[in-house]
Amino acid sequence: NGCDVISHSMSWYNLGWADDSGAVCAGANQASNAGINFCTSAGNRALDHWQGTFNSGNGDVNRHDWSTGDESLSLNVVAGTTAGFNLAWNTSGGTFDYDLYLLDSSGNTVLASSTSGGNTFESISWMNTNATDATVVLQVRRVSGGATEFEVFGDNNSYGYEYSVAA
Repeated sequence: NGCDVISHSMSWYNLGWADDSGAVCAGANQASNAGINFCTSAGNRALDHWQGTFNSGNGDVNRHDWSTGDESLSLNVVAGTTAGFNLAWNTSGGTFDYDLYLLDSSGNTVLASSTSGGNTFESISWMNTNATDATVVLQVRRVSGGATEFEVFGDNNSYGYEYSVAA
């Protein structure tokens, strides 16, 4: 239809890490096969993203150690909003199963969790019904498999990640 370039700047999560499959990858491939230049944004999630290899914690070998013995990633959720979080991991090197937990700031009360098993991703959301921003913590827990690369994304209603890795 006369289109030469597609500029895609939306965020899509938990699609096609291991094998470039999924709806977004299929659309990009279809455009490319038709001679259309498909461009996507990069870096829009820099402050609410973490990516790296699973590192066994000191307190619990099945909890990810974000940094030097810290098995919880502290962050804030805006008052009166629902924040979403997505965990995806690379399965090209074997079979892995990780779970995602959101806990209160003390790390004692589970606010949300995703433990679906068998997928290559987990997603959770939580509504902060407080009148003030809430400090919460994310934990990634290994259910099975060894260590592999994974990433966690938050949405626009979360900020102040204790540790972040630009996306």
